[in-house]
Amino acid sequence: MRILAIDHGSKRIGLAVGDTGHGVATPLKSIGAHDVFGELRAFVAKENIERIVIGMPLTLRGEKGAQAQKVEAFGKKLGSLLNLPVEFFDERLTSKMVLKDTQDKDAAAAAILLSDWLQAYQNKKT
Repeated sequence: MRILAIDHGSKRIGLAVGDTGHGVATPLKSIGAHDVFGELRAFVAKENIERIVIGMPLTLRGEKGAQAQKVEAFGKKLGSLLNLPVEFFDERLTSKMVLKDTQDKDAAAAAILLSDWLQAYQNKKT
């Protein structure tokens, strides 16, 4: 199953892609956070994406704050628009795990998020 991971920020959105068969996440690129739906629609069709995983920015206490509510609204709209399942996955500390000299930090954060999701997916299967 082809998966698109999204690290949603207020200015940029990081994208990564992976496959449950291989269990590998690849950072792609970042795009501007405004008017992204058309670009994501084209990408999803081109790459045969079957599921979208969006990082949920929970607080350190595991609660949803204002940014988490925005991300949730974005994900619901995207899932409806693309007619694809959208899953939210805890992204706490993924941005902190990105190396300082990484060129595209948002895409790298999306890849870390997807790697974590793929590992959890594999653990559920066994």
